[in-house]
Amino acid sequence: MALPSIAPHCPWHALSEMAKPNVKWCEAMTCSWITEPANTWSNLAFILAGIIIWRDSKKNNLETIKLLGPTVIMMGLFSFIYHASYTFYLQIFDFIGMFAFIGILLLFNLRRMGVISKDRQVPLFIGGVTFCTALFLFFYWVNIPMQIIVAVLVVGVVASEIMARKNANTKPVITEFVKAMACLGVALTFTLLDVTRIWCNPQNHWIQGHAIWHIFNAATVYFCYKYYKQFSLDGETTSNFSNEKLATENI
Repeated sequence: MALPSIAPHCPWHALSEMAKPNVKWCEAMTCSWITEPANTWSNLAFILAGIIIWRDSKKNNLETIKLLGPTVIMMGLFSFIYHASYTFYLQIFDFIGMFAFIGILLLFNLRRMGVISKDRQVPLFIGGVTFCTALFLFFYWVNIPMQIIVAVLVVGVVASEIMARKNANTKPVITEFVKAMACLGVALTFTLLDVTRIWCNPQNHWIQGHAIWHIFNAATVYFCYKYYKQFSLDGETTSNFSNEKLATENI
């Protein structure tokens, strides 16, 4: 698609002209420090979800996913500054936040399957995020949509979840995971309607398809947390799921 430019007298103009992001969402740009108001402020949903997750994981002593809350907060902040600026250099951080969050879920499933040990998860996490970021830069250089990387990672989470459930002695309660996937489906629908301009009102700075993507994805990460908090990998304790319920409920 043709990528518009920020007016020369507006904030972010110089940085944006050095390298533009690979996509322009429907919302029209404003001449201010918040270039896309709806797409920017909607990221507060991620920050709120991250705070809730962080507080709950500390309360329940969930060591394995204790970084999930801070990661979601980071993801919201990075997406906030990217949409505020409309620059490629800050779009990099937007994707790093997504790579980090999805990477935690992938590593968690690999731990459940016994593929990796606790000692290897941090080096693999850092290496995975670094590799995805390098691939992101390569895709930008050769003009391949970088969003493909996120799509592949999400498919990896779903596939590893299926494999982890198949190999488990007891089937975990899957209700929250289904809720997460349903919210992700709604989010994906609205962002596709936005980017294809099927549903698009550029001058509406309150409701945008991509802003709805942020809000429903904030719900997605919250339900993902509620799903994964039922597992105990390192002697963790959680008060929300009983062993009896895990052993008997199989959806």
